[in-house]
Amino acid sequence: MNQLALRFGISYRHLNRVIKQMIEEGLVQREGRVYTILDPKMMSDLSIKHAETIDR
Repeated sequence: MNQLALRFGISYRHLNRVIKQMIEEGLVQREGRVYTILDPKMMSDLSIKHAETIDR
């Protein structure tokens, strides 16, 4: 998880908060140490939406 946070340029704690929020929203499921994206379309939409806000 630390390496993933470094790749995104965020802290480990922030990454955990974001993943927890995605789990609560039903976008991601966690089973042990395995995370599964439950709604790839919604994740893609969020990614596009986020990119649009950065471009402005």
